[in-house]
Amino acid sequence: MLDEGAAGAAKVAEPVLSTLAQTTLGAVTLVAVALAVLAVYKLVKVQDQRTKDAQDAIKQYSMLSGRMDGAFNRMTTTIESLVLAENNAQQLQREEIALIQQLKNSIDTTVRDAVLTARAFAPRRDR
Repeated sequence: MLDEGAAGAAKVAEPVLSTLAQTTLGAVTLVAVALAVLAVYKLVKVQDQRTKDAQDAIKQYSMLSGRMDGAFNRMTTTIESLVLAENNAQQLQREEIALIQQLKNSIDTTVRDAVLTARAFAPRRDR
């Protein structure tokens, strides 16, 4: 009789345990699905943020690259101007040297002519 009661109780408890197991399994499955959906949502959100960060970095790089190009162009123009000014200064120096040489030759000729003229008109001293 005791065995019959236990067997009867087991028959009654079996559907309850099966339902409980299914419900627990269902609840765990629901929690697992919810966690998976949350993980996918978080992953998509992080990927969107990384994409935005990458786009911002590209914009900053483009702006920096544009500024660097502008600075390089200004520097190149400045260097070209300095080279041109140096070339002009060298040419002017060559012209000045040539002019000073002509002036020196002219002064030398004038002094020589003056000395020769002075000797020609100077009274001679005979000894």
